[in-house]
Amino acid sequence: MTSAAALAVSLGAVLFSALFCAWNWRKRRRELTETVEELERMIEAAERGEAPSALETGSGETLPSRLYAELQKLAAMYQAAEKASRRQKEEVQQTVSDISHQLRGPMAGLLMYQEMLRDENLDKETRLHCLDVMEEQIQKLDFLVKALVKLSRLESAMIRMNRKEENLFQCLARAVASVSERAEKKHTQIHIDCPEGLTLPLDAKWTSEAVVNVLDNAVKYMKEGGNVTIRAVPLELFVRVDITDQGPGIPEEDYSRIFQRFWRGPETGTQEGVGIGLYLTREIVTRQGGYVKVASCPGKGSTFSLYFQKRD
Repeated sequence: MTSAAALAVSLGAVLFSALFCAWNWRKRRRELTETVEELERMIEAAERGEAPSALETGSGETLPSRLYAELQKLAAMYQAAEKASRRQKEEVQQTVSDISHQLRGPMAGLLMYQEMLRDENLDKETRLHCLDVMEEQIQKLDFLVKALVKLSRLESAMIRMNRKEENLFQCLARAVASVSERAEKKHTQIHIDCPEGLTLPLDAKWTSEAVVNVLDNAVKYMKEGGNVTIRAVPLELFVRVDITDQGPGIPEEDYSRIFQRFWRGPETGTQEGVGIGLYLTREIVTRQGGYVKVASCPGKGSTFSLYFQKRD
């Protein structure tokens, strides 16, 4: 091969290489431009809360698809945080509204009787009656404030369950002792059927509070001379504590409502209370890994079953 031919071949190879590089560079630039445009579309779609079509994302191995997967994770995290924040604000607003509603009644009563006492011509008997009513309203406010403090501390996670091995029988006995005075006034008998050596990982103080709330309702709504039975039943994973009364019972359609904050059924009548007890009971038991169920027969009584984990 002559030197001229060799030179021509070399020039041809160089030219071909240059053309190939130019073509390849244009192709890569086009692909990069398409990728950037695709990412822009993905971000805009994510901002609108829309998912790109399969054509936009392409194969799961492409760069846009991998980046989009990460965008989806970030968007999901952002949406979850926003939803939690919105729910928390709504709960705070609802709590403030509920507290305001609960305090309004006793405060209105106090203000009304206070105004009556300003009358200098009021006879002694009426004056004493006003003072008695005001004392009742103050006691109701005291009870309500204490209940609301427990509720707010529990809901704001200011209280942590300090679970350790506790004797269940002693925990139930403390709860019975807390309602014994009210029970004696109504000639109500409370029986405990629980192995004395049974221990569970519990927060003793708050578990007693959960049981007290159920017992208090049982004694409150039963007629005089009734019976309440507390029975501990060991199961495979839980210990079930059944609290059975002989009260008026609960309609089945109200099973879920009775655990709502500040809910009181029409059958409660003039009985004192604010509708927080059963809500607190469920919260206390749930936060210890358990749950609460209710079964009732209107006119014959109810059984509240509190399930406690046998081990952590």
